[in-house]
Amino acid sequence: MAEKPTTGEFSSSRTIARNTIARSAGEIAAKLGSLAFYAVMARKLGADDFGSFIFALSLSSVVLMAAGFGMDALMTREIAKDRESVHTLLSNVMVLKASMLFALIGVLAGIAFIGPYNSATRVAVVVIGAGVAIEMLSATLHAVVQGLERMEVGAVGLVAQRTVTAGVGIAVLLEGGGLIPASLVFLGGSIVGYLVTWFYMRRVVQPEFRPDRSQFMNVLKISAPIGVASLMFTVLLRLDATLISFFTHGDQAQVARYGAAYRLIDATMFVPWAFGAAMLPWMARQDQNDREMLARGSAVGLKLLTAFLMPIGVGYVVFAPTLIRVIYGPDFTEAVVPLRLLGMMTVLYAINAYASSVLIARHRTGVFARGIGVVLILNIVLNILLIPPHGANGAAFAAIVSGALLAGYAVWHVRVAVGGFSLPRALIGPVAGGAALAAVVLLTNLPFIPSVILAILTYLVVLFALERSFFADDINLVRGIITARRGPKQPANGTA
Repeated sequence: MAEKPTTGEFSSSRTIARNTIARSAGEIAAKLGSLAFYAVMARKLGADDFGSFIFALSLSSVVLMAAGFGMDALMTREIAKDRESVHTLLSNVMVLKASMLFALIGVLAGIAFIGPYNSATRVAVVVIGAGVAIEMLSATLHAVVQGLERMEVGAVGLVAQRTVTAGVGIAVLLEGGGLIPASLVFLGGSIVGYLVTWFYMRRVVQPEFRPDRSQFMNVLKISAPIGVASLMFTVLLRLDATLISFFTHGDQAQVARYGAAYRLIDATMFVPWAFGAAMLPWMARQDQNDREMLARGSAVGLKLLTAFLMPIGVGYVVFAPTLIRVIYGPDFTEAVVPLRLLGMMTVLYAINAYASSVLIARHRTGVFARGIGVVLILNIVLNILLIPPHGANGAAFAAIVSGALLAGYAVWHVRVAVGGFSLPRALIGPVAGGAALAAVVLLTNLPFIPSVILAILTYLVVLFALERSFFADDINLVRGIITARRGPKQPANGTA
């Protein structure tokens, strides 16, 4: 007989589910806007200028990420445990982060002007870099409301930013605007997003400006392990497009092919981020002695993520030609192979991002940082070997190998951190369903729409049959979260 979930599990799970849904809803709206913006940009600017935009965005993300250095995750973790810490923590983090960003924008500009790029690309790097810097300051505000478990506030700011960027950007591109006007629109959208997030955050909490210089070094010291892990993880995700540009001597068409595929993968990354962000405060509050609760929550979380994203990842692989043609047009047919190689990064990123949140919450960031460091070195070596002869295809292969190795390492250490759980229990249903989905598409060879419908139905039938047969108590937990209208008020420490 399946074990009945406890009231505490329902209460905590509903809080996590509410925050995940709120953030995901905002991300869906934002991603749709961004995808439309990038699709129009690819068609209007052509491969070279579109590649320059993607290069500027990737380089900015890699260089400027050092400014965050784990402070946002640290702030979320500490605010989740002590709401009053928001005043000093937010002030200290904003001062430190803004100072670092100012210095790093200078470094970014230096890289752009030293490299083999035309004047428009160099200006785009600086302008987009400023926009990324403002986005990173907005992320600090998101970290505050994340710690307070009010993630809908961050979603509002994100939707405002991406809606303005997409709406104004598409209008500018359709009127003949080029690379630099599109970059300026990106910067303007980032400013709007910051202002909206600040306004709505103050409706939840009104932090006082209390910078304490004596605590600056302490903040840096405590956040350093988190920062190293987050920095290397971001570099691992963003480095490939930058390396393509360097190793192909500024061939932005290769960057564009990789970027077209990567943007589709990026469109799903909000799901694991939102779920991990919603779970981090709960995980941070749990008593280390309650390892059964930690293990069960971690296992079910991993299962839900992989179950949701597996059909999308497999879909990218099997439907790559149609997706590239419909979204980007016939000029981007050479992006099909990169998309097929990168497709399963949808699932691998989810596993790695989720593992990162769990390990940060449980004060185990050091082990994750070490794993990323090894994988990052391997990724660079693979890119050096594969990009010159294979271009975007080589970079995509390096990315999927690196992502798979890191996912295996990360899941192992999550199991250690939470007391262990059954890996087949978490993954066998989604993996079997994904295999069935791929088989039915490849064997039936139906037109696109009927093939998608049949694939989804096949996936759901296989997934549910396996879960119902072997892991019915997990289904009961999810059903309870969905059907429970109201539950007892959650205690302050997040447990019941």
